Amino acid sequence: MEKLLRQDRISTSVGLVLGFLIGQKVVAFARGIVFARILGSAEYGIYTLGFFFVLITVAITSLGIPSAFGRFAPRYRAKGGLKFFFRKSYVLNISISVAAAVIILLFPSFFSRLIYGDASFDRVMMVAAVCIPGLVILTNLFTTFSGLKLFRAGAAVQFSQVVIFAGLGTALAVISGSAAGALLAYALSMLVAVGLFLPLLIRYLQVEDPGGKPFEEREFYRKLLRFTIWFTVTPILVQIFHYVDRLSLQRLMTASDQGIYSAAVNLCATISAVGLAVNNVVFPHLSTTWEEGRRDRALDNLDLTIRVTAVGLAVTGFVLVLLGRPLILSLLGAEYSSAADVLPYLVVFYLMTVSVWLFGVFASLVEKTYVSTVGLAIALPVNIGLNLLLIPRLGIVGAGLATMLSYAMLWFVVVGICVRLGMPLRRKTLVASLFPFLLLLPKIPAAVILGGVVVASLVTDWIIDRRDRERIGGELAALLRLKRKRSS
Repeated sequence: MEKLLRQDRISTSVGLVLGFLIGQKVVAFARGIVFARILGSAEYGIYTLGFFFVLITVAITSLGIPSAFGRFAPRYRAKGGLKFFFRKSYVLNISISVAAAVIILLFPSFFSRLIYGDASFDRVMMVAAVCIPGLVILTNLFTTFSGLKLFRAGAAVQFSQVVIFAGLGTALAVISGSAAGALLAYALSMLVAVGLFLPLLIRYLQVEDPGGKPFEEREFYRKLLRFTIWFTVTPILVQIFHYVDRLSLQRLMTASDQGIYSAAVNLCATISAVGLAVNNVVFPHLSTTWEEGRRDRALDNLDLTIRVTAVGLAVTGFVLVLLGRPLILSLLGAEYSSAADVLPYLVVFYLMTVSVWLFGVFASLVEKTYVSTVGLAIALPVNIGLNLLLIPRLGIVGAGLATMLSYAMLWFVVVGICVRLGMPLRRKTLVASLFPFLLLLPKIPAAVILGGVVVASLVTDWIIDRRDRERIGGELAALLRLKRKRSS
């Protein structure tokens, strides 16, 4: 466990986090397959709605506070107030989550009618309530380690919880055959993961911030919430955005359609692992560079990150679309075969999501955290309207198309605001960010064009110029030298 408390180079950190995240996504996808087969499409749909209820509630109760850890940890480390910063943040965050859980436990039938339109799912709501404080604490742990640039520990927190959830969830799904059993496993897995890693964080902070002189800061919560308030609203809108498709399918189609769509989402979500790894690692490093006054360097690194990630994920997304149908048939069975029809739209959606994350890094650096909220406030009603229009005509394909189109609108809004705030946007960066839409072409033209993009990125200055390739090569060379040194 102590070996997890080691800082690495950016390239090493990305590799470590990506490896953990890919493993996490693989385990989560396998868990989804098992749940889908054991529970059946109807009960699996009930489980996914309960799961998203937990995510939405946590988005509300967390107040966006974990989003501040990567931005402000370098600042409070320099002040000698790390323990003060995290202690105050944790107390507020956890207290609100416990209060929310108590309210749901007292009125489970009300929340059951709210989510399912039926009071008979009160037991599912009660189990979901227990999950809420656990997920808040787990999220705080992960973002704390990441904010301190201890990416090994942060990735290990999430991966261990996913593995424990997979094992417990499979067992309880078999025993109970119900959505409530699967959600109970979710709560237990977070309890175990927190018990493993919270003592590690406490020991680390004792060493890094021994606390000889008491640290105080006036109006701490006002300053913190001024930054995080938009991160309170944004995750809520994000979860509602994701939730709209499920709820619309539940009301306009059937629970089975909702379960099939959820299976497609689970497959496509694996592609976001790369973007999430890059975002989680790059943001704390860029924040440190920004705090040191090297702002041009931070912006240059962010621009390169956006372009390289866009090229890599476009190719990865094409492979997923190409192999999607045989994967679904072999892993999930014929019952879920129609999930393959919606894959291209959902893959493009997740690629655009990664791009929004990376452009949002600039908004966080300049502490204009309202940017994504504005984009979502515009895209969400569009998504609702498109779902109502397209789902009755196209079924789950309509849900995927609505999500993709509305998120494309969100992307243009976010990028436009960032440019107005002073973010330099090169033409090549804009072009690279639109590569995901190539996946909507027929497979052969898409393969030819993407192949040309890869070649151009390697040998021309069109997307990634010579200086960029030298920087990437230097980082990789340093990584290889470090690995050889450690092995020797």
